[in-house]
Amino acid sequence: MKTVIALLVIFILFLSACTTHLSSSPDCVTLEGIERDNCYLEAIQCNNINDVTLKNSCLSDLAGKNKDLTICDEITDDKVQENCMYQVAVAKNEQKICKQIIDPYWKDNCHYQLAINNNNNELCPLIVDVTQQLKCREKIAIATNDSLLCEFLNTIDKDKCITTIAKSTLKIELCGQLSNDISQDSCRTKIAKLSNNPELCSEIKYKQIKQGCLDSFENQTFTS
Repeated sequence: MKTVIALLVIFILFLSACTTHLSSSPDCVTLEGIERDNCYLEAIQCNNINDVTLKNSCLSDLAGKNKDLTICDEITDDKVQENCMYQVAVAKNEQKICKQIIDPYWKDNCHYQLAINNNNNELCPLIVDVTQQLKCREKIAIATNDSLLCEFLNTIDKDKCITTIAKSTLKIELCGQLSNDISQDSCRTKIAKLSNNPELCSEIKYKQIKQGCLDSFENQTFTS
């Protein structure tokens, strides 16, 4: 008899725990239409959503959150399914998933994001969109202070890229890689000020810019 009572107590406690768990979830069933679907979307209870578009979006987010590629197979829209694969690839940091993506937009974004996340320049050439590919190289160049990657950019962006790295590393010799003498001297002036080293002003070729550099140390009015 005691055994039966003990089992009943355990069973009641189990039911109580289940009830508590259910009550902690949003009470979406009291809502109707799109409000109910949005409620389930926020709760990431995808299978309860009636609207196909919202359900697909929910499944895509759920797959990325759980790092589960198989969830993407449940999505009925091809574009959303590709987005789902992108999210899982980024979440799992797996480039092989990017290769499985067919849609050019999501395939490029997949390679771009993994390249940026891992500072891996080798993934940039896999990006078909030229603008995004160059942006990939530029971001990695600045993140890793690799001025060689700036060489892939057009003249204006290349100069900005090299200048940013020169200022970050305080390597005045990088200024010599800029496209014209004035840009080079402007870069050298910035490095001299950032380094708080007036001796670096001697590296400047133009007399007026050199004098301006020296004068800034006398007045101590530095700007980046």
